[in-house]
Amino acid sequence: QAAALPGGWKAGDVVYYTAASHKLDLGDELIYASRGYVQGPSVVGDGQDHARVAVQFAQNSGAVAVKIDSLSSSAPASELDAGWCVGDILFYTGSGKTLPDGDRIRPGARCEVVGPAPADAPPGSAAVMFPGHSMPTVTARLSRVWAEEEPLKCEAFDSCFSVCLAAPGQLIIPDKVVLRRASLASNASLASSRKV
Repeated sequence: QAAALPGGWKAGDVVYYTAASHKLDLGDELIYASRGYVQGPSVVGDGQDHARVAVQFAQNSGAVAVKIDSLSSSAPASELDAGWCVGDILFYTGSGKTLPDGDRIRPGARCEVVGPAPADAPPGSAAVMFPGHSMPTVTARLSRVWAEEEPLKCEAFDSCFSVCLAAPGQLIIPDKVVLRRASLASNASLASSRKV
């Protein structure tokens, strides 16, 4: 009989990833709701192996160390507690911010829902990925539409995704610039996500 691993898992157990999707340093990625198989203990050697197991997911070249609180024996729901679904394209409705790693978020910026927010996040929060960012951000300041009464602040962007990817029919340029409809697909981290 296989020895128990952290979280009571055993080698060969089928697991589902339940945290926000994100890319890992060596090109592998963790994807919300992806199915994998426990391979054995985590051997990262950073003093946190007691809280992880090694899991092989189909999209990865090898087993990756995953926190046991990000695994489940059953597939997670496609609709998150906040009412958003993974893959939804939303707009950020909060104020402009520069995050500790230098990434910037502007009012009206488009983002993709990549997973649930942690339990301690404000109600209505989700983990989202902004174009050009390397890790998800957790926020409740989200909307499916960018209302006309909310002006898009056209400040200098590191990359002009919020304006340049809009089709001409999506922009009105009187006294202010406003996005009416938009869609943007982006690649989809909660292990080190940020809250705003």
